[in-house]
Amino acid sequence: MSDAAIRSRAIQLSLRAFFFGVLGLIPILGFPAAICALVCWIKVSSRVRGIWNPGSIYLHLGAVFGFIGILLTLLISIGLLVAGYNTLIVSPDA
Repeated sequence: MSDAAIRSRAIQLSLRAFFFGVLGLIPILGFPAAICALVCWIKVSSRVRGIWNPGSIYLHLGAVFGFIGILLTLLISIGLLVAGYNTLIVSPDA
């Protein structure tokens, strides 16, 4: 593939990573989108070494948002599990 085709594909994947990263900020529901953002980031990072990517800021923001979304989902899930454990096991007052 030519440099122009690679650059075009890199821009598309960068914008897709940003879109999925923003969606990934929604806790729990955005978890699959956050994973997609990180997959796009890995694809572009591995394929576009040494070629200028005009959408690199969107690529990096998408990866950061995806990572934050995954962390939020994990923290909320752990919090819900701990709260459920405390309600059902630790204090069975009902």
